Amino acid sequence: MHNKAILPILCLSGLILISCAVQRAPAGGPEDKTPPGLISTFPAIDSTNVAGLEYVEFVFEENLNRASLINQIGFIPEIEDGYEVDWKNDRRLRLKLKSPLAENQTYVVQIGTGLKDRRGNAIPEPVILPFSTGPTIDKGRISGRVYGAEIKDAYVLAYPDADSLKDKFPLDRKSPYYTQVNKDGHFSLGYLRPDTYWVFALLDNDRDRRYRLGGDEVGFPVGAVVLDSTHMDISGINFRLTREDTLAPRPLRARAQTKRIITLSATEDVALGPDFRITLLDSVQNKDVPVRSVWVDPTDQALLWMAVDSLAKTRYLGTLDGLVDPAGNRQKESASLSFLGSEKSDTTRFRLQGMTPKPGGGSARSIAPLQLQFSLPVDSASFKGAVAVVDTHGVGIPGKWGFGSLPVPIFNPATPWPSGATVVVKLDFPNLRDVWGEAAGDSAEERRFKIWAEEELGAISGIVKGGQHPDATAVVVAISDRSKEQYRVSGPMEHPFQIPGLPEGAYHLEAFLDLNGDGVFNPGKTLPYQLAEPFVVLPDTVRVRKRWTTEGKLIDFGERR
Repeated sequence: MHNKAILPILCLSGLILISCAVQRAPAGGPEDKTPPGLISTFPAIDSTNVAGLEYVEFVFEENLNRASLINQIGFIPEIEDGYEVDWKNDRRLRLKLKSPLAENQTYVVQIGTGLKDRRGNAIPEPVILPFSTGPTIDKGRISGRVYGAEIKDAYVLAYPDADSLKDKFPLDRKSPYYTQVNKDGHFSLGYLRPDTYWVFALLDNDRDRRYRLGGDEVGFPVGAVVLDSTHMDISGINFRLTREDTLAPRPLRARAQTKRIITLSATEDVALGPDFRITLLDSVQNKDVPVRSVWVDPTDQALLWMAVDSLAKTRYLGTLDGLVDPAGNRQKESASLSFLGSEKSDTTRFRLQGMTPKPGGGSARSIAPLQLQFSLPVDSASFKGAVAVVDTHGVGIPGKWGFGSLPVPIFNPATPWPSGATVVVKLDFPNLRDVWGEAAGDSAEERRFKIWAEEELGAISGIVKGGQHPDATAVVVAISDRSKEQYRVSGPMEHPFQIPGLPEGAYHLEAFLDLNGDGVFNPGKTLPYQLAEPFVVLPDTVRVRKRWTTEGKLIDFGERR
């Protein structure tokens, strides 16, 4: 009788205990976004005379995601037989050494920014543990910044004994010294012994610290970095990541869109080289098909358009030569084309679709080109007689039309547009024809746009100094924080510069030394091995006001050594 009464009570108690044991997250409160902090290390940071070391240990404030540690540990320089990861618990990480350390050597153990806690919060900067098996720790340091679209997983690699690597590209082997950049691209590679180093940046996709041409992005040095007794802390070492393209472009697929239009896709962005040539053949009638025009799509430069008179629904064959990619790689061999024709009518009417600068829009720069966007390729002969660029008095403005892409003619004025001027574009649509002879419209029209007046603009001035190339030409670039437009000037080192014609707003200021004289920043390359041109990016934005010159901007390429 008593046992029967006790049983429900015990069951109820069990339910209560089970209910109490279930852990639930507290309701409300902010989400934990704090990255895991480091509590302690063994040996202690900057320890010297470390002997007989069997393991290295890190203790963190929070429980870690063990899987996030994969590919995040670096022993610098590497130890002969490596180490074994030994988790004592989720906060205590131990690395058990498999062989003795070298004598009188500074070591750095590094944990990369991929390490996360259980809530997915990653450490913002690498964890660095330096120690020495000798009486002192090497204190050399190289710091700077890596620039690129994606820098999160970028590394900076240093190779000592630079004299032996003067004419060699060393990234086919692992570097003994390396570090990871932080989220802003800044890096500090410390605890280096006096030596001469080649330093590179590498966006290492497979994390093997070896460069894969075409697969990884690389930042080339501008020269060797020397650490000696009087210069043990070198800063301002910048890298701009680039992906080298050594592959020649190739056509992929030709397709008839209508009976007059054919498209051809390519493996990458292309341009028509000076030796460009295309032929088409009707394979049934064995007759050549004249190609009226070929142009690169202005919005997708990996796509070519071709205009012909008329196709039938039959097989067409062709050959194509002379494509060039943005890196200057030329098509290596003639490509064969094969596609089925189409009898679909082309319903697109020949019309002006747009103009840049926009008619009636905001003011344009004094050096802005005029660009017209048509729905179909224009006949350049009729265009020159049907389109005129004049001032408000009807006086022609000198300049030259370019027809690199027939649907998008571009006019470059011979001199900058006059300050505050209104530019008139006269369009005689009845006499403006496409490549098939069809008119662009039934009547003549005008489009107008306005040029910035000088009193509405400001300027930035300063001086470029320093570096190893006193006779170089410096190119200074101001980039609008709002529109991303670039304004540039060039001039000799140690001379004042001024960038005029800037609309009000904030600007990023940078410069590079144009060592090869082409006016374009050269990031360096592997084959043939070529160093990058030096560049500097000012850390703070520059504010520009109208009718005012923001003066005194110093762009310093560093000490000459």
